[in-house]
Amino acid sequence: MAGAHHAREVRMAGSPLLPFYNDETKKVYGPNGSASSGYMCQAIGGDRQEDYFSPIGSLLSKLFSELAWIFQDMRQLEEYFRKVRLVGSGQGHMRLWDINIYSEKIRDRVFRGELSNGVPYDEWHIVF
Repeated sequence: MAGAHHAREVRMAGSPLLPFYNDETKKVYGPNGSASSGYMCQAIGGDRQEDYFSPIGSLLSKLFSELAWIFQDMRQLEEYFRKVRLVGSGQGHMRLWDINIYSEKIRDRVFRGELSNGVPYDEWHIVF
């Protein structure tokens, strides 16, 4: 299958302090939660992939996403790409990391769930 690949970081996959952290979540992310990183592939013919998907669209969407952090005038087009799901649906492998990968100051903030979700260009966004 033709596709596009990119790395993805999730700052905190779970913290026991968060309301949705339950026994099932603990089985996956451990008793103290964890950070995760993944290598994703959006592929033509992939699971739940849209018919209009193109690896070029995925590449452009990811490129604009990265550049829009620096060049604010690119953010409207990047937002459009994101809303129409130009990046496509993906799947991949995830690796969990112990919460101790963070410095104490960062670890405390992440552990308490003081991250944003759905706020573009926020350095404390849960997913990068």
